[in-house]
Amino acid sequence: LKNHVIIIGYGISGKNLVKSCKTFNIPYVIIEFNPKTVRYYSIKEENIFFGDASQEHVLKEANVEEAKLVSLAISDPVATRRIVYKIREIAPSIDIIARTRFYQEVNGLRSLGADHVVAEEYEASIRIFNIVLNKYLISDDDIDKFEKLLRKNSYQAFGDYSETDTFHDLLNNIPEYEIQTLSMKNLPSFVGKTFEDLQLIRRFDILVLAVKKGDELIANPLADRVLESGDQLVVFGRGDGIKKLFSEQKKK
Repeated sequence: LKNHVIIIGYGISGKNLVKSCKTFNIPYVIIEFNPKTVRYYSIKEENIFFGDASQEHVLKEANVEEAKLVSLAISDPVATRRIVYKIREIAPSIDIIARTRFYQEVNGLRSLGADHVVAEEYEASIRIFNIVLNKYLISDDDIDKFEKLLRKNSYQAFGDYSETDTFHDLLNNIPEYEIQTLSMKNLPSFVGKTFEDLQLIRRFDILVLAVKKGDELIANPLADRVLESGDQLVVFGRGDGIKKLFSEQKKK
């Protein structure tokens, strides 16, 4: 392979990127550390192999020196830093895209050589304030301007617009609304159902912003997503609506 994409980690992000590569005929190879995942997708003739991407011989097996870019999306922050450092050491000019959970890790990954860092916490916050501002009929133009300010210089705008100056202040001005994380442990009747089944907006005026599944944060989940026992829901809604939800749950 040459001029290809190296995908490190075959979770949700990796799978979505593979779909994109297949759609547009972009060559790719996947490096995955879970042997069960590798065996399963190898049988399906996926271009995947087992390896620790922080090891030079593994990266060279993926021909990192002649790849166009690397997309790194694994849940271990320490391993992510090691891998970014090793890739940059072997291939000084390659583009590196790294995913991380928290905004605080962005600068550290950049200093190690990542060209682009996507922080789940940051992207979720943008999704949340978009929903909130739309609820209060703020114009799309104003929302777009604010989002561009936040994204200016690849997240650097957070230095000018702190969380307490923006989103938290907004929530303080609308005390009847709140954001909560709901565990399936407390909502066992939700397990096995889809959001379409539950009709949370119609019944409780509750909007699901994201689903937390282990280390994955899935923003704006689809209506046909089936909830599992370990899932957590990040929701936005009126306090009385959330209380009503739990009240109905206790009756079941």
